[in-house]
Amino acid sequence: MAKPVGQQIQQAQIRLIYEHMGRGLRISVLVSLILAGLVWSRVPAPMVWGWELVLLGVLAWRYRQSQCFEALGGLSNGRDFPVGHWCRRLISSVLATGLCWGFAGSVFQFYIGNDLTTPLLILCMLALTVTAIPFLSHVMGIYLVYLYAITIPTGLALAYIRMDKAIEVVAMTAVYLWGIQFAARNYHRFIEYSLRLKWRAENLSQELTKSNQQLDEFFNNAPV
Repeated sequence: MAKPVGQQIQQAQIRLIYEHMGRGLRISVLVSLILAGLVWSRVPAPMVWGWELVLLGVLAWRYRQSQCFEALGGLSNGRDFPVGHWCRRLISSVLATGLCWGFAGSVFQFYIGNDLTTPLLILCMLALTVTAIPFLSHVMGIYLVYLYAITIPTGLALAYIRMDKAIEVVAMTAVYLWGIQFAARNYHRFIEYSLRLKWRAENLSQELTKSNQQLDEFFNNAPV
């Protein structure tokens, strides 16, 4: 019995996230090293080391998840797997990753203060949320968990530190959240539309093949 198209689309979306997870994790490792070097002279070394180790541990956990998914054959197009189970695993690991980044974006600001390093720290957080769009927004809920876990703590910390500009900071954070969600949803719709077109093309190809086989049988069995 053929699977409903909705289930096929959901499985394809989860499959795409796991398929591209390796590249996203490499970007996260690179940004974490850059960020650690950026704040090294201003944030206590034990805190930087502890944050880096926790983040690398979470990233290793996510990499292990992708390996388990691949070992079960989840990357194969015809392979069936429970969407809810693997989606929950993604949400938990992505949330942990986002909270690690949110910790850096918020707590590190209190040690840096109004130094020139602060805009660079904020830029790192923004870059993480932007570059995550092609890796996580196949399932919008997963991307939003990551986005909020990073952006909200970072924006609130900046508003607290810059109390004289708190309203402006909160307003800009809200505008950024709206804009980045708009971009992510457009990408999500594009991917979903592409998957539906692919599914229809495959179904049409199967129907044509079946019709050709029936025609061949008809002509082969026809009296001469």
